[in-house]
Amino acid sequence: MGMFMVRATYTAQSYKGMMEKPGDREAVAKAIFAAAGAKVHQWWHTINNGGFMLIAEGTSAQITAVNMAAASTGFADNVEVIELLDSSQQQAAMAEAKKISGSFAAPGK
Repeated sequence: MGMFMVRATYTAQSYKGMMEKPGDREAVAKAIFAAAGAKVHQWWHTINNGGFMLIAEGTSAQITAVNMAAASTGFADNVEVIELLDSSQQQAAMAEAKKISGSFAAPGK
C-alpha cells in the first residue's frame, strides 16, 4: 500500500450545504476511504484555498475509486492526488534511475 496526499477545493454548492447542515467532514472522508479499503491518517481544512488536504494509505486503485466516487457528486474542484514516497523508497528510485539512465535520449539527441 502507498501513501497519498489528496487536496481539493470545495465548490460553492458544497459550502452552501455545509452552512445549511454543518457536519464533520473528516468523518465523511474517513468513511469513504474505509469503504474502499483505504485509511485516512490525517485530515485538515485549508483556509487559503477553501478546501481540504488529507494523507491516506491505500492502493492506487482504492484511492482512484474514492476520487471517482466523491468527484461524481460535484463536491470539489481542483482535486489533486499525489503519491508520496518515504526516504527508503526514494533511495530505491535513485538506484533504479542510475541503472536505466543511459537508456533515455532527450529530444533531438
